[in-house]
Parts: sequence; structure tokens; C-alpha cells
Amino acid sequence: MGYLPIDSTLEDIPSWPESLARPNLESFDPETIVFPSDLDDNLELPIVATFYSHKGGVGRSTALAYTAQILASRGRRVLCVDMDLEAPSLAALFGKEGEIKPEQGLVEILLELDREENPKIIEHVLRLSATEELYCLPAGIPSANYARKLWLMDPEAWYREERNPLRELMVMLGDLPFEPDVVLLDARSGISPISGPVLFDLADVAIASFYPNPQFERGTANLVRGLLASKTRRRELSLTPEVRFVVSPIPNTTAEMEERIKQKAMEWIREWITVGGKKVFDESEITCFVDYQEAIATSDKILPDSDIWQNFDPIAKWLESFL
Repeated sequence: MGYLPIDSTLEDIPSWPESLARPNLESFDPETIVFPSDLDDNLELPIVATFYSHKGGVGRSTALAYTAQILASRGRRVLCVDMDLEAPSLAALFGKEGEIKPEQGLVEILLELDREENPKIIEHVLRLSATEELYCLPAGIPSANYARKLWLMDPEAWYREERNPLRELMVMLGDLPFEPDVVLLDARSGISPISGPVLFDLADVAIASFYPNPQFERGTANLVRGLLASKTRRRELSLTPEVRFVVSPIPNTTAEMEERIKQKAMEWIREWITVGGKKVFDESEITCFVDYQEAIATSDKILPDSDIWQNFDPIAKWLESFL
């Protein structure tokens, strides 16, 4: 076990156990919580947004991919990073999985950084469009060798050391030749070693996808409480990650049933974002509802039809507000 850096304590480690064990938010003064949107000045680019869901099946990666498409179509420089290391699929969603080479990808980069090497990040990045600034950093190619490398990684231990591969990675991503405006991180569902830091430390904005049924309620509530008690890697600003919600998929049903689903989701969100008896956000401004679309559900990759993207436009607008 490594030693903690001089300016760190065990409670500073952005793992799930430490993040969920922080003080009860009911004792917090909401006036002391500072979000990126509270600042007078824009954050230094790139903005980092982490897409997460407690369980799969709610279109987390799909939301990320279409949001990336929208932002790139508006002239933004966008980098998508597959942080779902146990089940990598982001490159496939963009139809680029066949372009990944052996020894290419995020897992290889992180292990090289852990060995105090200096990987050339740009050699691992795939360009997704010939006309737009849209890129993907894949996790790698799943194989026996990939699995062995994955078992060597210990993200929590990195936060006990002077050198932290995840923090170093974020600096290097910002220094890429195409200078991304936005970095979109696709996080592993559930409680995993890598999703803790990706949410509670690296994210300026955490975008939580869920459907209002009991399978998602407690897990998503825990996520929000952990986020509201966290501070991002931008320590000099003492910022708490912004939180946004994507409720998906809203089924094609009666108007009455659809409204019932939406109201239930909003009730949960109101409860989750209440700190010390006061809401820290207006739930209507931080929630996006995504309707079920058969074309999306039955496609094995994202579609070029911009009409299909419209469901995800509010997510893109959230991120553009920080640029």
C-alpha cells in the first residue's frame, strides 16, 4: 500500500466507499457548495463531463455519442473517452471498432503512466469524422492480454501516490494537438474502481441516466449524495461537480402514463438535490427526458439523421453553457 500525498487524507480519495461515507448532507450549509455554474469566469478548457448510470439499459453511452455528434456539428472540438474498461464499446458505437490496433487504447496509456513512462496519447486517438473535430480514445481491444492488464490497474492506489495516472491523463488530454473543448467520459455502470474517480474527481459535470423504477432509485440517490459532498480535481477553485439527469427511455404510451413517469422522476430528483432543507438546483433545468425511439434501439451504431439527435439537444446545451 502506498503513502498518501502530503496534502491528502484518506477522505480525499474519490473512491465509492470514501465518497459515500462523507458527512450527512443534511448538516451541510448549501451556501458553501460552489458549482462551476456559480463562477463568474468560464472554466479552463476542456470541460469534462462524465456519463454514468447505476445500471445498464438506459442509453448512457448512446446519450454520450449523440451529444458528441451535436457538439461537433456546432463547431466544438470533442473527445470521447471509453472509461467503461470492463466492457468497452464506445468505438463500436461510432462504427470504428475495427480501427483499434493491438496495444492501443486507454488501458495501455494508464499502465504506461503508472510505470512513469510518457505515452504519446495522440497515437491512441481515433478521428471519427473527416469534416468535424470529433475524436474517440478507446479503452482497447478486449482479449486475454487486455484482461491481464486490466487486473494490474488499481485506481484507488493512484490517489495514495505522488504521481496519479488519471490526473496526468487529464492534463495530457487537454494538451492534445486539436485542443478539445469538451471531454466526454463514458463511465462503467454501478460501483467500480474506475467510476469513483471518474465521477467524484475528474468530472466538472456528472450526467446520470436512470429510469424511475426501484432498480435505479437507491443507487442513483447514493451517486448524487456522493457528488454533492465531493470536490473536483480543480482544487484551487474548491468546486463541487454539477449534476444533471437523463431520464430514459420514456416509453411510447398514453399521455397520462408518460406524465406519471416524468412526475415520479422529478419527485426523486427533488429529494436527491435537497441539501440542508434547500434545493441546490431547479430540477426542471437539470433534467432531460429521452423518448424511446425504435430506430435508436435497433441500430448497432449511432445514426446520421440529425432529427434523431434532437432528444439529446438539452444535454449538449448544458455543456455549451460552460464554454
